[in-house]
Amino acid sequence: MIPETPAPSWVQFLPLLTFSLIYVALIWWLAPRKGISPWYALIGLIPCFGTLAVFFIFIYLLTLTDKAVLDEIADLRRRLADLETSKKEAGDDS
Repeated sequence: MIPETPAPSWVQFLPLLTFSLIYVALIWWLAPRKGISPWYALIGLIPCFGTLAVFFIFIYLLTLTDKAVLDEIADLRRRLADLETSKKEAGDDS
């Protein structure tokens, strides 16, 4: 029989590190679309705590509306307000 050699202690962190790096990549891509700084993804590089934190940050980012959609809504509200003021001005003149 071959005697078992114990694995180095850093090997037990490889699964957590793998999941963390996947979430870091996803957050780095997703955060700018949601209007959040992508630097939040670096929390995932903190051992143990980072894996859990990055998972919750990823879930939080998924629930946010895209920045482009929010900008379009703001533009539509501005255009609607401009339209209402122009109608009031036209109604006051006549």
